[in-house]
Amino acid sequence: PTSPASLHCPFSIRLPQAAPPAQLHMLQANSRATVSNVDLYPTVLDLLGYEKIESLQLSGVSLLQPVPAGRSIVSLNTGCLRVWESEPFAIARGGDLLIYHDLTRSFELIDLDNPHLPGRWPALPFSERQQWMAHALSIPVIERIVSNRNLADGLLHSSKDIAAEYDRLA
Repeated sequence: PTSPASLHCPFSIRLPQAAPPAQLHMLQANSRATVSNVDLYPTVLDLLGYEKIESLQLSGVSLLQPVPAGRSIVSLNTGCLRVWESEPFAIARGGDLLIYHDLTRSFELIDLDNPHLPGRWPALPFSERQQWMAHALSIPVIERIVSNRNLADGLLHSSKDIAAEYDRLA
């Protein structure tokens, strides 16, 4: 299981005294948002006064701007520089973190505000697991991993799970 300490890494920015109050306000507003290390570079550029540089395709957002509420952050151990047979992944969205453990072929859903809650993924209603899988499949690199391992088959087409979901709703 993932350690809760690895989900909340401390990070601080000390603004100069002459910094506009709006910057301090926005940093405080974003302090509860799910952010990533990819947000550091756009934030530093923003602090230095650079406008958006069109030639730089940054995947992060400046923390001096509103962080989109429905934003997903994808974490991978593999990519263009590293390729291994095992390809776990994680998707942080809102207050949740979905982790796929490739060695055990299992999913784990962590509440980022209460990471010690056990067994959230298996306890999720079928429709919510389907929503997570549909979201995962909308991310090309995750879709490749999911497709290569046929992970969506049992979640998107299981008559047993569909019947259980109808029973739950009834």
